[in-house]
Amino acid sequence: MSADRLRRDHVDIDGARIVYASDNGQVVGHAFGVIFNAKLTNPHTSQPEEQSVGWLTQLVVHTAYRHRGIASTLCHTFWSPEQSVWGLVTSHPHAVRALERARHVRCDPKRIAINATELVEQTPVPYVNGREHVCNDTQVVINTDFDVDHSDIQRILGEFGSQWRLGELKDGWEFLAFVFMDQITPMDK
Repeated sequence: MSADRLRRDHVDIDGARIVYASDNGQVVGHAFGVIFNAKLTNPHTSQPEEQSVGWLTQLVVHTAYRHRGIASTLCHTFWSPEQSVWGLVTSHPHAVRALERARHVRCDPKRIAINATELVEQTPVPYVNGREHVCNDTQVVINTDFDVDHSDIQRILGEFGSQWRLGELKDGWEFLAFVFMDQITPMDK
């Protein structure tokens, strides 16, 4: 990714934040994201409500440091308790799992579908705003035209088997993974 694209798509956005993890002065992981308010339909009242959204635009951990909880820690550090919606757009299933571990709840395609269009239309993230997306009981994906080799991703999805709930990826598409405050029970808070 060029420096200009990194700046445009991840840094020069209202509400942009970055957190990172380091080991002996070396950066071993980072998370770029944005915090913004959106009017989202409340699934219980069917009325729009202003909600704080924490949306990671990039979550990366060096391969030598993976499977140590660093991605989940980056998520925890990025998100704040005031938010009621947490999510990310990613082509990597392990990033989705980091979101789920950080919030102690699984991504639910039916729940995401309630607010997916509102989130995509209101996000300040330029490469996501207004993009084509598919949200149903078996697939939650968005066309970001992100060019990435999916061969490793398909292998990982195979390892998750029936536990994977966000569907398959076509070239140029990513998972639209979100969890919501109303999914979290009082014991989880």
